Amino acid sequence: MLRVHFTPGDVLRTRIASGPHPMWELALSLHVLRGRATWPEHRSWWDQARQRIRDLGLLPRLPLLSTLVPAKGDFPDFLTPTEQVNDLNQGLDAILATSRAQLREDLAAAYSRRAAPSWIRPLAEGDRAVLTNLVTALRDYFNAVIRPHWGSIHDQVAADRLVLTHNLTTGGVDQLLNTLPAPISWRWPVLETPYPDDRTIMLNGRGLILIPSYFCFGNPMTYINPELPPVLVYPARQRRAGTPGQPPQAGPPKRLAALLGQTRAQALLALRTPCSTSDLADRIDMSVASASQHTSVLREAGLATSTRVGKTVLHSLTPLGRELLRAPAPTGTRN
Repeated sequence: MLRVHFTPGDVLRTRIASGPHPMWELALSLHVLRGRATWPEHRSWWDQARQRIRDLGLLPRLPLLSTLVPAKGDFPDFLTPTEQVNDLNQGLDAILATSRAQLREDLAAAYSRRAAPSWIRPLAEGDRAVLTNLVTALRDYFNAVIRPHWGSIHDQVAADRLVLTHNLTTGGVDQLLNTLPAPISWRWPVLETPYPDDRTIMLNGRGLILIPSYFCFGNPMTYINPELPPVLVYPARQRRAGTPGQPPQAGPPKRLAALLGQTRAQALLALRTPCSTSDLADRIDMSVASASQHTSVLREAGLATSTRVGKTVLHSLTPLGRELLRAPAPTGTRN
């Protein structure tokens, strides 16, 4: 179990990453690539990635990366730099600038429970040739299998960030933390989530950075070193309709469709997780104009509410809308 302990000052300093972190996505995609169990929306990427690695002749470079990033568990902290990284080049430059002391410390922590190959020793000693070879492998891998999908990755993370921002602006940090996706749970002053081992982070006024991630699979992730700026990387919500391999959303109950109409009932069901008008249109396969019209009707009926977050209008259910979805079918009826 991972336990993150807050103070009142940490609540004020909790923030949301501005977008997908390319180095976290790169490292976590290696978990997905080497794993046998994936989410449906990762399956298409998994197939394409393995094919492109073969086609581009990158198979000989893969062991270098998979040695540092195992199928499960920790990988060295320096692979995911602590500073704000907006693109691949910034991330790779930060890795190249890693001090010898940090390389040694991070690699010792990552290999504390598994045997390290012989080439790890010169890397830990700051050998520039080995470090440059690693950065080249990271660049080639990213360009081959992540960059072609960066638009989808960005959209999914942005959609999750929109939900975080909505929860923060409407209910404060307490609501933000309380509505993070399962299995994360919040009860002042501790945020908890299942983790491969028992780990405790005392924020002590540093605050927490929340990083939704496309490739984070299973339990959330954080740094090995508790002294680094605290982060929680977790699977981004809002799997967009049309993502390859994603099963279609179940239709609304017949009783709800009879009351509201099939399409409007689908819209109500889709708003169980807040989303923008364009996201709603994607989810229920209609034009943005039609989605806007349906949200207007649901809003006038007191079933939905709309909040402007920056340049985006975010729609969500009201308590009445949620109760309508939860209401049991009358006795003696089905669905």
